[in-house]
Order: sequence, then structure tokens, then C-alpha cells
Amino acid sequence: MLDFSASGMECFLRISRRPCWCIIILGMYPDRASTHYRNIYLDDHIHFFTCSIVGFLPVLEVDPMKQLLLDSWNIYREKYNVLIHGYVIMPEHIHILLYADMGVQIRSFIQQSLRLSAITILEKVRGLPEYKRIPILDKFKHYANGRAKYKIWKEQARGIPLDKEKYVVQRLNYIHENPVRRELVKNPLDYLYSSYRNYELDDQSVFRIDKI
Repeated sequence: MLDFSASGMECFLRISRRPCWCIIILGMYPDRASTHYRNIYLDDHIHFFTCSIVGFLPVLEVDPMKQLLLDSWNIYREKYNVLIHGYVIMPEHIHILLYADMGVQIRSFIQQSLRLSAITILEKVRGLPEYKRIPILDKFKHYANGRAKYKIWKEQARGIPLDKEKYVVQRLNYIHENPVRRELVKNPLDYLYSSYRNYELDDQSVFRIDKI
């Protein structure tokens, strides 16, 4: 189990992966960053992703919406052989840590899980009472472009591969601290839709993760 204390930030994670640490981390090398964001997908790396709902609408605030996202992850983790090491579902955005042998598997997982969850979220919104449904659909329509009538997820998911154990620990800590920083809970154990409970309590009842 990971050590989430301050000293644990520097601990060595026993990750049984082939060593492959040639990487550009956006933000660490600003001279190499483009004005147009492009994800980097590397083989044999853990990747950290952030995905947001358009307009930061809190449509993921209720548990049934969260479950739609988890369902899509379960479908495509099997199809693309992706390991999910950590996650949190916030009211209007998500963070997730993924691993696969090939970067293309992670790209496909992200693209297809967001596509499917967008469809099922839209279906669920259409079933809401009119006073709730109309404002949300209007927002989805406002952000749509091209031939799409509605847009649910903001642009593409933002992702970076992580080349050192300490970066994995930092991102996992960041993920687990999200609900507390937002004052949704006082203790991360009280937030059900986060992998913190998986690590601390070995609780896989809400969603199964692949522990590091």
C-alpha cells in the first residue's frame, strides 16, 4: 500500500514495470510546450488525466451520474487492457491514473469511455424533470460545435505520462485530497467516489482499482 504521508512522497514504489523513463512532462519543460495542448502518450507509463464537464456544470454531483462514468471505465478497461491505479469523481470533473503497455491503449480508453459516458449522461439528463433538464441541455447545446447538437465533456481530456515514482505518489495524493480541499468532506475516507478507500480500507465495493 502506498504511504500518503509527507515522507511517503519520496518513497520508492515497487512498480513491476519495464524501466522506460524518457519523457517530457508539460509544465516541467515549458520551453517545449505548445500553445495548443497536445497529450503525450508513452508506452509502459502511468498517465494522469483530468477531464471536465463543459461550463463546469456539476452534473456528476449525484451518484447515478457518477456510476455511468464508472460503468464506461469497466467496459473499456477490459477491452483495452488498461489498469486503473487511482481516481476521483468530483461534481464537475474527474482525475484518473492509468497504465497500459502501449500508449495507444490509454488513448483509446480515454476517448471511448468519455464518448460512452457522454451518451449515457445525456440520456440521464433527458429523463430529468423539465425544470432541471432544460438549463442543463441549454448549457450542453451552448458548448456544442460542428455537427454535434450537445457537448458534455470540455475539449479533450488533459493527460501527462509520469516518469518517476515520486510523481505518481504526488498525483495520487492530489487525487485523494480533492474532496477535502473542496470541503465536500472533512476526511477523504468519507468520500465514496475516490480510490482513497481502496487503498486505506481495501474497499473495492464502489469501484475496483488496480493497486500500485
